[in-house]
Amino acid sequence: YANFASIEYPFADGRILGWMTHLWRADGFLFWVVNKWYQHYSFKENDTYYPDYRTFNRNGVPGDGIFMFPGEKHILPGIRLAQLRDSVEDYEYLQMAEKMAGVEAADAVTDTLVRSMIDFTRNPHELRVARMKLAELIESDK
Repeated sequence: YANFASIEYPFADGRILGWMTHLWRADGFLFWVVNKWYQHYSFKENDTYYPDYRTFNRNGVPGDGIFMFPGEKHILPGIRLAQLRDSVEDYEYLQMAEKMAGVEAADAVTDTLVRSMIDFTRNPHELRVARMKLAELIESDK
């Protein structure tokens, strides 16, 4: 299944959720927490190496619940949060494509990426190609 909870899963797992949400007509998905900080920490934006920062939850899943990080002056987004943002954008593009070209056309693009809950692409190139097809559908009737 597409799982973006751990930093050990491919980043594309978070990205594919928007496509799955559209295909199966779900009205969203719930994630338990995105800022589970286990210690008081303040990341410097010009540093990327913090070997003592704890990323494991009590179940031992690295990165679970940590999608953003406390910076010195503001919250710093993580890569997985950016993937989820892109996933929501993909979902919105699918909604626009459905409105402009019909549900069958939007679903046909989604079908190139998602075949089942456990059979889906993790290939970033395929995601970009599908997103371009959505743009064509959206722009086709203008």
